[in-house]
Amino acid sequence: MNVQNHSLGVRIKYYRQQNGLTQKQLGEAVGVVESAIRNYELGKRTPDIPTLQNIALELGVDFYTLYNPYHFDPSASIHALFQMQALYGLEPAEVDGEIILKISKKESELQSYLEYWYNALKSLKGNRISEQDYNDWMDAFPTFSEADETGLPIWGKDVVKSKKPTEDDFERDYKVYTVANSWAGRKDFMSFKEYKEFRLRNDNK
Repeated sequence: MNVQNHSLGVRIKYYRQQNGLTQKQLGEAVGVVESAIRNYELGKRTPDIPTLQNIALELGVDFYTLYNPYHFDPSASIHALFQMQALYGLEPAEVDGEIILKISKKESELQSYLEYWYNALKSLKGNRISEQDYNDWMDAFPTFSEADETGLPIWGKDVVKSKKPTEDDFERDYKVYTVANSWAGRKDFMSFKEYKEFRLRNDNK
C-alpha cells in the first residue's frame, strides 16, 4: 500500500501497524502518552518536529516519509522544484522533444540519491525485488536504507544500528531538521550541538 497521498495521521497509523505496535507501545517508545498517538492518527493534533523524528525512527522509516509538506499540490511542488534548482542545479531540459529534469551540479548529494533510486527501480523492473520491497525501500530511504554488494536495496533499523553515525550524517540530518522547522514556521529549534546530543541520547536507547 502506498500511503504517501494520505494524511500524516494515516501514515503514522499505517507504519505503526506494519511494525506490529499498539498506540500505547509507540507512545511509550517515543515519550508521549497513548492518547497523543491516537490524536495524531485521527488528525486532531500534530506532533512537533522532534517527536515526529522519534516516531519515524521507531517505525523504521525516513522522517520525510511521514513529514510531507507538499501533499501533491502542483503549485507547492513546483516551488519545491524552484528551490531544488538553486540548491542542486535541478532544471528542466528538452530531450527528443520531451521535457525532463536534469541535475547540472553532478557532485551534489541529490545526484547520488538519484543513482540509488535508479538502481532500485531497475531491480524492481528486472523482477529482482517485489513492488512491496520497492515501496519499503523508498519509505526507509535514505536514513534506513543502503544497497548490498549486488546493488539490491536493503533497509530496516538494523542498517542504522550496524553503523555509528558520522559527523556528515548528523549535519545532513540537522539540515533536514532545520528545513522542516522553517517550513512549519518555527524559530525556536535546537542548535546543531543540542540536536547532536539529542540524537545520541535517543539513538542509543
